[in-house]
Amino acid sequence: LQQELGSQDVSSVLYSLTYHHYAQCGFPGKGVVFDLSCLANIGAAAQAYLSVADAGMTRTWMGEGSEHSGGGTPNVSNTFIDTFYYVYQLGEILRSGVQGT
Repeated sequence: LQQELGSQDVSSVLYSLTYHHYAQCGFPGKGVVFDLSCLANIGAAAQAYLSVADAGMTRTWMGEGSEHSGGGTPNVSNTFIDTFYYVYQLGEILRSGVQGT
C-alpha cells in the first residue's frame, strides 16, 4: 500500500486507515500475555501502519485488537486478566500516535 500511495495526499478520499492487530504470542498459559518481548510488537505494528497513513496524509485507527481473533484465546481472552492486556494495548497504540480505536 505504501508503494502505491507514495507521499500522495489521499485524505480527501480515505478518511482513515484502519487495521487489526493481534499479538499472537502463542499462549501456553496466562502469564505470557504480559511477556514484554511479545507485547513489544504492539507499538511496532502501530508504527508500521502509521507510516503508511502519514505518507497518505490520513488518520490511523486500530479497528480490532487484544486477543479476540478467531474466537479468542481460551483461558486468556475470556478472563478478567485480559482487561489489563487490552488497556496496555490501548496505551501503546495511543502513545505511538494512532488516533483511535
